[in-house]
Amino acid sequence: MSGLRSVLCFVLLLVTASCGHIMVKPEAKDALSPEEAFRLAAIYESKGEEELALREYLSAAERGYAEAYFAMANIHIKKAEYGEAESALLKAIEADPTKGRYYNNLGWVYMETGRLKEAEEAVERAMRQGSSEHPAYLDTLGLIQMKGERFTEAEKTFTRALSLSGNGAEEGTVEIYGHLLELYRRTGQGEKAAGVEEKLRELKKPSK
Repeated sequence: MSGLRSVLCFVLLLVTASCGHIMVKPEAKDALSPEEAFRLAAIYESKGEEELALREYLSAAERGYAEAYFAMANIHIKKAEYGEAESALLKAIEADPTKGRYYNNLGWVYMETGRLKEAEEAVERAMRQGSSEHPAYLDTLGLIQMKGERFTEAEKTFTRALSLSGNGAEEGTVEIYGHLLELYRRTGQGEKAAGVEEKLRELKKPSK
């Protein structure tokens, strides 16, 4: 999925973090605000402690912090736990129906579970809530179209996404090119595939 979050370690007022261990004072834990619980969860997630992260995200979410449901869903998506991801995203949308990225990721979940019509509807809602010219949303839409074997539409959608994403080696741009390469390979367009492979090699070259 495009744009996996990376989180820097920092110290909260009521949380002590170290490179090897995170410690929350027992008497202070219940006093964490939803925002602090969210930040603690992000630290746990950055260290790969996903169960602890989910616990703290849930603590924040149950007290009205909609972004925590979204963060929970992203962990479940990475683990291919699509039922849990769908449930978390629907709760995020119920708490805050204005965020396009919630609908985009819901569309991703529907796509991964073969519900292509619902997936497309969710991404279209993301575009209405956010931007119809958002590269990440267009990338998701292109994948849905490709899974539905609507290859001509998918190519146009990926090409549009690339035109909006810039020419740098950003993670999102590389991922969109990867999806376009998959499309060309699936449809036997060897010359176009070779061109995309060359572009990917250029993007992945280490900067001097």
